Amino acid sequence: MPLPELPPLTLSDLVALPAEGLVVATVNNRLARRLAGELARRLAPGNTVAVLPDVLPLSAWLEAQLETAAFLPDESLPAQRLDDFAARLVWTDVIRAAEAERPLLDERRLAALAQEADALAGEWRLRLEQPDTTEETERFLHWRRAYRKQLRKLDADDAPQRAEQVLALIDAGKLALPQRLVLAGFRDTSPRQDELIAALQRQGVALAWLDDLPPDDFLPQPQRHLAADLQTEWRDAAAWAAERLAAAPTGRFAILAPQLEGAAPFARRVLLHALGDVAQFNVSVARPLAEWPV
Repeated sequence: MPLPELPPLTLSDLVALPAEGLVVATVNNRLARRLAGELARRLAPGNTVAVLPDVLPLSAWLEAQLETAAFLPDESLPAQRLDDFAARLVWTDVIRAAEAERPLLDERRLAALAQEADALAGEWRLRLEQPDTTEETERFLHWRRAYRKQLRKLDADDAPQRAEQVLALIDAGKLALPQRLVLAGFRDTSPRQDELIAALQRQGVALAWLDDLPPDDFLPQPQRHLAADLQTEWRDAAAWAAERLAAAPTGRFAILAPQLEGAAPFARRVLLHALGDVAQFNVSVARPLAEWPV
């Protein structure tokens, strides 16, 4: 569903709404913090007291709704709630067992891809069980059946299953819902989110979307600095760090270097010379993120 099909609200409109019974569901944590800060600034200028609406990511709000379902007398929810990491371990186990006769090179990487594929298939309502499916799809479907069977054996669920559970509970009218829910930061919605919006509307929740967002004050304006060579660049970076620490002694600042492995000894010497105390800095060298399994 394109969001413009919902009524748009400006920040001024949002501030004018009563906070009681209002939930602002954002696309991520960062926007939730920004928006909560902006609402506090507008609703409570000069450190006055004001009631703020609930501002949190949509995923967190759905998880909170499912938490309340645990107290419903006629609902039986799984005893174990797996986070993404735990669910990936289950994926790894079932794939290893399914492919025991043909060992795989990187089971963890394959498990991560299967987990992501399962989440996307549910979010976008993709029907993978087709007569002309490929061998790769058939293997994935086999793994998914084994994975879901293992979850039932463990009396557990994962994030995609919890999303379906809370959607069904909302549609059945079993949860206490807010009077109004405003979506913020969403450019469009997935089919599952469309179903959620429709279910909320059927339960009498007034929905809208935030048409304008507060400026991101957390993002500094980037600047470009040209150095004659790599050694000069490191010395300039160390001088910058010393300047920042002098202005904010309790601050935390970072110098990111894509090729730190080879430059680490020189970087330590330069930082020690600029800061004067080895306790003032730490040089951490690790494998590039691209080399870590996801």
